[in-house]
Amino acid sequence: MSSSSIPLFPIERTVRSHGILCTVGFLILLPIGVLVARYARNWTNRWWLGHGMIQFLISGPLVLGAFIHFVKFPSAFQGRRPPQNYFHAFLGLVILVLAAEQVHYGLYTEWLLTGNIHSIPPSAKHAWLALIIVFWVLYAAGLAFLPKQFKQEAKGRNGDGGKSTPLQNSNPGSTHNA
Repeated sequence: MSSSSIPLFPIERTVRSHGILCTVGFLILLPIGVLVARYARNWTNRWWLGHGMIQFLISGPLVLGAFIHFVKFPSAFQGRRPPQNYFHAFLGLVILVLAAEQVHYGLYTEWLLTGNIHSIPPSAKHAWLALIIVFWVLYAAGLAFLPKQFKQEAKGRNGDGGKSTPLQNSNPGSTHNA
C-alpha cells in the first residue's frame, strides 16, 4: 500500500505501468527463455523451439539481436561451435545484467523524480532482489550440465547421426548448437 491516501498522479501511473512491464519482460520472461535453453538442451533436440518462442515471440519486442540466430559461418568453423554462439551467450547475459540494473535504477532513483509522494513498497524491492537471486542461482546450477552438453555436441560432430545428441538442431545444414 502507498504511504499516502492521495491517488497516484498520471505520471506515477505511467511510470508504474512502464516499470511493471519492463520488469516482467526483462526479469521474468527473458530469464525464463535463458533457463529453458540452459536446462532443456540436455534432454531434447528441440530445446531451441521453447527458447525461441519465449525469446522471440514473447520477449522479442523488448530485445534485439535476432541476427545471432540466423547468421552462421559453417564453412569457416567446421566441427566447432561458431564464435557467434559464445557471443550470443555473452550478449544475453549482459542484457540480463543491464536489465536488472535498469529495474534497480527505476526503483531506487527514477521513482524519486516523480516527487516520491507515494513511496515504492518494500515488497517491490524485495521482489526485484528475489528475481535476481533466483535467476543467477538457477543459471549457475545449470552450468553443471556443460560437460554433458559438450559430450553430446562432440558425439554429433563424430558422426553418430545425432541420435544421442539432443543439442543438435534437427534442421539439415544448420549449425545452431548454442
